[in-house]
Amino acid sequence: MKMLSSPGKRECYFLFSKYELEDYKMNQTTRKLINFCISLLAVISVDVSFAQQAKVVSSYGPINQDVGFDQIKADRMKVKADRAKEHNALLNARYDLSKKTSPDVVMSGGKPIPVGPTAKLQGISWADLDKLTPDQIKMKDLFPYKPLPFADHAEGGMLFPPMITNSLPRLVRFDLDFDLPEHILPDAAPPIYLTTRPDLGDVSKGKLITIDNYYEIFNGLLNPKQLEGLRLLVTQFPQQQFNATEDRRTDRPVWELPVLIVMPTDTQTGPIILLGTFVRRSSGTGSKRRHYGD
Repeated sequence: MKMLSSPGKRECYFLFSKYELEDYKMNQTTRKLINFCISLLAVISVDVSFAQQAKVVSSYGPINQDVGFDQIKADRMKVKADRAKEHNALLNARYDLSKKTSPDVVMSGGKPIPVGPTAKLQGISWADLDKLTPDQIKMKDLFPYKPLPFADHAEGGMLFPPMITNSLPRLVRFDLDFDLPEHILPDAAPPIYLTTRPDLGDVSKGKLITIDNYYEIFNGLLNPKQLEGLRLLVTQFPQQQFNATEDRRTDRPVWELPVLIVMPTDTQTGPIILLGTFVRRSSGTGSKRRHYGD
């Protein structure tokens, strides 16, 4: 490269060789590419920073546990009586839950069948309701058995009746009491009829089927594959209200829930084996009385 100066002028001229000119152009291109990359990184860092500051929508609740178990329990116990009072008022407004059972009809385990109707009609008699078509009942919003909220719907979770917690006290929740009377519930240990061995009748013998006794009861009645499947069905897993974290609803950590085998009392259509026992469980906008695991 040579530099030439024009006389009397403040101008300089550079003469590049062919190869030097190519190097110069390459350096210019390299500098432009570096500047572009720096700008791109700056834009990305701004986007990442903005994304971190934006609220994240998640299916899961917050996992930052900053309140201890004793404080959580104390807060729940403060509102327990008021929540129970409100819920019982709703139950009594909708239903007649007094004990009315049939002396002639009993469940398979011998428990008397409750007699209804339990619903309290509003502004219409049962005789007049019987004259309406389903579409008319729906249009006039007269259906008497609307979805029943959970005992504390915001809390949710599983809630077991005393007939279950008497046998499994680890399932007692300190924040809620079961809301329905026992006389309208099925047997605590519903019978089990095997479709492959109807000659055996009720094989449960009045026992709740758990991981502790399933082998003793079903060994010799099921084949190895069925017995192994049953073991998996009754294997116990923790659930939100019954676990070892601070956010549980039992006094002591519970590592498992019992998974019980339930048999409906009506076997006219053939015996059906279901998983579960009678629990109250929050579900969506209205809770359901259901067999857990059904």
